[in-house]
Parts: sequence; structure tokens; C-alpha cells
Amino acid sequence: MDTGAALRYVRTNVFTNARTGVSRIAIIITNGNSINVMLTQEEADLTRRAGISIMAIAVGNWLNIHELMGLVSYPGNMNTLRVANYETLGNVSRTCQNSICGSEYTSIITLL
Repeated sequence: MDTGAALRYVRTNVFTNARTGVSRIAIIITNGNSINVMLTQEEADLTRRAGISIMAIAVGNWLNIHELMGLVSYPGNMNTLRVANYETLGNVSRTCQNSICGSEYTSIITLL
């Protein structure tokens, strides 16, 4: 999974035309193991510095939790949800929505 490239795409293409005053939140659904850990961390830093919050939904038990915590916005435990497999993603939809939608002005992009 090329998470770094996905983050770069979001930062340089998706949120460039977002309305002023709208929260910018990217949700990444991942197994927590990217192709290039260094590039992923660098792109996550650039994305957060661009004012885009990053949340992750971690799938499975074979996670690199250190990489995952370096990917998401602070605090990591509040910006990470875990599911056992892709079939159970629907189980966290309400939790995810409640975490994000503290404002009615929220723009959400989900990377698959």
C-alpha cells in the first residue's frame, strides 16, 4: 500500500479547493504497513502542516502500530479506530462520524 503517495495526492489535489472555514480531514483505511515507511511519515507531516487532520481506521491484527501512530493527527489514540477485517468496517461508521462531525462544516475524504 503506497500510503505516502495517497497522502501526497490528497494534500496537493483534493483539499486545494476546499472552502474556507471547513475542517479538512482525511480518513485512511489501512492495514498499517505502507510500502515506504519514511516517505509515508514525511507525507503525513506535510499533510498535517497543510492543515489537514489525519484519522486512520486500522484493519486486521498485523499492524505496525508505531507507523500508524506517526501517521495520524494528535492525539493518536483519538484519531485511530481498529476493526478485525474489512467486512466489519461498517461497525465503526457511527463512531467515526461522531469523532469527526463536531462541526457541521466538515469536509471528509476517505482513501481506500
